[in-house]
Amino acid sequence: MKNWGQEIGKAAWDLLPGLLIFIFFTLILSSGVALGAAKTASSGVPLGAAKTAKYEAPSDTRASEVLPPNLRSGPHFKVQDRVAADGYMYRFTVNSDYGTYVVTGEYGLRKLIKEI
Repeated sequence: MKNWGQEIGKAAWDLLPGLLIFIFFTLILSSGVALGAAKTASSGVPLGAAKTAKYEAPSDTRASEVLPPNLRSGPHFKVQDRVAADGYMYRFTVNSDYGTYVVTGEYGLRKLIKEI
């Protein structure tokens, strides 16, 4: 007949290697995170950020380069020639009889012109 205490003790010993591996990897990962945080704190720049490449800055363009004539001016509006480009969409400034508006994208401009 087996003793219940011996069975529990044997099961605990079977789990020990897995527990030790878990503790080991937890310590390794936490020290890496702490090291990265210390590196960021000491230099003021996140680790690896200094190695990133510079990207092109978006530049402004002219309305005559991106719009057909019917969208540049009409009976009650005129789009300013300077068009801001954020790298994704254009921002148009429209002077109209009803005020000055700033719209984003050609679709927004078409919608505004239709409303004017």
